[in-house]
Amino acid sequence: MPSLVVTAGPLAGRRFEVDGRLLIGRVNADLTIDDKLLSRRHAEIRPVDGGLELEDHDSLNGTWVNGERIAGTRTLAPGDVIEFGKTSLEVELDPADTDNTVLASVGEAVQPEPEPEPKREPEPARAVHASSPTPVTPKRHQSSPEDELRPVTALFADIVGSTGLGERLASHEVKVVVGECVNRMTRAVERFGGTVQAYMGDGIAAFFGLPLAHEDDPERAARAALTIVDVITDYAREVHAAWGISDFNLRVGINTGETAVGVVGHADPQSVALGDTTNVAARLQSSAEPGTIAVGQATAQSLVHAFVLEPLGELSIKGRDRGVEAWRLVCTQTATQAAPLTPLVGREEEVRRLNAVVEELAEGRGQMLFLLGDAGIGKTRLLAELRQLATGRVTWLEGRCLSYGTEFPYGPLVQMLRVWVGSEEGEPELLVRTKLRAMLGLLPASELPNVLPYLSRLLSLKLEADDEERIRSHAPEELASEIRRAYRTWIASLARQGPVVVAIEDVHWADPSTREIAEDLLELADLAPVLLVATFRLDTASEGWRLRLRVLTDYAHRAIELPLTPLDDEAARQLLATHARSRSLKTSELEQIVMGAEGNPLYLEELLNAFADNADFLPGLTWAPTVTQARTLTPALESLLLARIDRLPPEARKLAQTAALVGRSFRLRVLEHVSESPDVERDLAVLLRADIIRELRRYPDPEYTFKHGLLRRACLTTLPPSRRRELYGSVGAALETLFPDSLDDHLEILAHYFSRSHDLPKALEYLERAGAKASELHAVAQAGELLGRALKVAEKLEDDAGRQRVQQRLDELRSRTGEQLPYLHTHADPEEPAPEG
Repeated sequence: MPSLVVTAGPLAGRRFEVDGRLLIGRVNADLTIDDKLLSRRHAEIRPVDGGLELEDHDSLNGTWVNGERIAGTRTLAPGDVIEFGKTSLEVELDPADTDNTVLASVGEAVQPEPEPEPKREPEPARAVHASSPTPVTPKRHQSSPEDELRPVTALFADIVGSTGLGERLASHEVKVVVGECVNRMTRAVERFGGTVQAYMGDGIAAFFGLPLAHEDDPERAARAALTIVDVITDYAREVHAAWGISDFNLRVGINTGETAVGVVGHADPQSVALGDTTNVAARLQSSAEPGTIAVGQATAQSLVHAFVLEPLGELSIKGRDRGVEAWRLVCTQTATQAAPLTPLVGREEEVRRLNAVVEELAEGRGQMLFLLGDAGIGKTRLLAELRQLATGRVTWLEGRCLSYGTEFPYGPLVQMLRVWVGSEEGEPELLVRTKLRAMLGLLPASELPNVLPYLSRLLSLKLEADDEERIRSHAPEELASEIRRAYRTWIASLARQGPVVVAIEDVHWADPSTREIAEDLLELADLAPVLLVATFRLDTASEGWRLRLRVLTDYAHRAIELPLTPLDDEAARQLLATHARSRSLKTSELEQIVMGAEGNPLYLEELLNAFADNADFLPGLTWAPTVTQARTLTPALESLLLARIDRLPPEARKLAQTAALVGRSFRLRVLEHVSESPDVERDLAVLLRADIIRELRRYPDPEYTFKHGLLRRACLTTLPPSRRRELYGSVGAALETLFPDSLDDHLEILAHYFSRSHDLPKALEYLERAGAKASELHAVAQAGELLGRALKVAEKLEDDAGRQRVQQRLDELRSRTGEQLPYLHTHADPEEPAPEG
């Protein structure tokens, strides 16, 4: 009889006879092994033709045979070594001695047992029989709750020719040279919020979007890569000077896409991203020319408006059937072309108020204006409208806070000063210094010495010896105070010549230094025609929120808040019609996009791009199985939404994922029945405060809804398919338990959940019952669709009796109506979320 001998791991020294299907995993498997490196349903071993067959169930950390990771199934031969997690097994097809054979109880976590008593008889072996009178129903593979699918930007950087260093340098010198290079690369990655997950001796593998997503992860990776090239170019000069090595260099590859994220490692497990995205990033790195950066297509699409890119054509990637379109990342764009403004629709009242603000500013009244709203709601577009209204009447100064801006104090204020001076990136320092001195000619001569050195320091300019000594004499707090005073003096001098607008975008990302200068300018708005404008998302933990509280507390008489609400459907249709890509879509498809965007202009544009680019879309489908599918979220939109979810505490985040699977709206008692949260109401309160969900009603049964349908979709995209199926089954079981007396009122919803779970027999039962009910009510199309789905489930189950039964009902329905039923044209997505309501 085929058997397995455990050579390493918790079960070392044991032998297992296999006479039936044996599912191996971390929890609730036929053979359960307490090892977090295993997936919950990791692999399956079964007898075939007198031997054994191994199947990996898409496990995160993989199943290995003789040191090679397998995909799908593998026939085993005597002597083969199987590895997963910390466990190793050797295949024996004709064991010589089975006296010490021990088999774990089904579903029981196996731990090492103490040595047996000397006279104790060995326990007889028990095999797992698939044909046993009381068989254990095999369960499909399911991912660990910690496993996720996430959009990630991977960055691989590697030193060119490092192996040749060993021929020219001593071992300890190689360590110094390579080690310092890797340290500098790591600092560049961490500066922009990335995480180095692996050190490869002479290179690094870093991820942006892991463990937390940011809406601009590709941009962060690009800036980190350019910084790496710059710092290593400088380092190469040091290497040449110290060791005479002239060919020291590196290359970088960047790629963006969906990855599987989970735990790997033994002694120190950590979360990593695996999959095609990371493989392509590594190949892009290896194909890049020394000293250059190669990026993949999705990354390039995200960078095209802010960076200079050169096409590299299609690169062939080993192990991939299709090539990869690649670009060379050259540099940031020094003079970014302003994109044409989209028409402003549905904002008539907001524009009226902006006109009033400009008129009051022209009359000399300073104010503070907050443009408030969610990401993509139109704050930047409204700021552009304000700029157009004020053109020719004000001095306009504008800067933008970056999501990684805490690494760059005064970032937006430096940006607006540099633009005012007329300085471009890469200009000689002497030229910038000359421009600054000339532009500050508007200051009284007595004020210039107290302003020029501090503004020069903001622009990172070299100072005169006396000024340098003066600045060095300041304590850090005193220097910050002097910089704020100099900045305010500069703005005040501009205001003496006419109205000034100081506009700061994305102030929710402001660093403390920027917030402090903005607060100093508030007092100036009381005395001069200065309008301080800030675009802002309501984030109570941000410096922007502190600025807002200061304004509302001390300067309420100057404060104007302009909250932006979603566009109505008619305005959304008008905006959609202005996009050229919308002309290739049908009216019904455009309506689906309008429904999905729910009034958010950015979501509208991204969904349009997804619709136009996705060849999988089929005409005539309704909203549920198309735009709500995970694949229809563009990387930019998915990262934007996921960044909000990632800021939640872990338990609240898991609850949001579970709630998203229940539906757009969900009842509290259903969620409590399904969730593993120890305190559901506490975690719901967190989701409410974070504006992820809203309360629909409290009586008679508390019910909640996601604020936006795409927020719900972002929660769902992180769940691996097997985990979703497990939860779908849990929701279906919860409905059966909670509503036993009214199941007939929930037949379609029960069929929906079970058809997306592992429990297809129940899906067949409820689809048949729902189809019969629709037939009785003479809802012919609905009955045909439900019975058509039931027929597919029966075929998948290989249930001949069920298939014949459903086919008979379909034939009866056809003969009774004399119509061609539509079910054969239905394209149901097994991962589709539950229908609303």
